[in-house]
Amino acid sequence: MGSVFRTVCIISGKDASSVNVPIAKQDGSIYNTMDEVIDRWREHYESVLNHAPGSPCQVLDDIAAEAQEDISVSTDEPSLGEVERAISKLRNVYTHCIA
Repeated sequence: MGSVFRTVCIISGKDASSVNVPIAKQDGSIYNTMDEVIDRWREHYESVLNHAPGSPCQVLDDIAAEAQEDISVSTDEPSLGEVERAISKLRNVYTHCIA
């Protein structure tokens, strides 16, 4: 879990060591402006997330066809209390990051 907390801290910008982390171009040079960094992240996620769909898998299709619905798993919208508890847990993680 420690690596998860460190990652959350770095992503949230609460880790002092992440403040001046340079983002390198493909040729190794460093981006000079925040706009260039944002454009690079946009390119990265577009290339990672926009790809051809995977090929069909008959084994998985057969398993899915035979699957039974699990009535113990709720598919209802979360209640206000559930949302409040989830936010509270996230706040606790955040508090650990900045401590």
